[in-house]
Amino acid sequence: MLQSIWVSRQRNIEENKKERQLKIEHNQQLARECGASEKTPKLWIGVLKIIVSEAAMNFFIMTKPKGRMAIIKYYVGVKN
Repeated sequence: MLQSIWVSRQRNIEENKKERQLKIEHNQQLARECGASEKTPKLWIGVLKIIVSEAAMNFFIMTKPKGRMAIIKYYVGVKN
């Protein structure tokens, strides 16, 4: 029985990791669409700071492109 619980727990952990990775990739794609990418390192660091927080990622996803760029700039300290 303990092994069954452990296997189930491990499966849940793996599923959560996969879901988080997909959310990170989604945030990166949305950031690229509004102009932040590896070609704009300062802005890309802002994206990195966003993906550290689950709440920030969710907010970023629910925001329109112009607002997403404002969020990225906020995280890197750029005044709008």
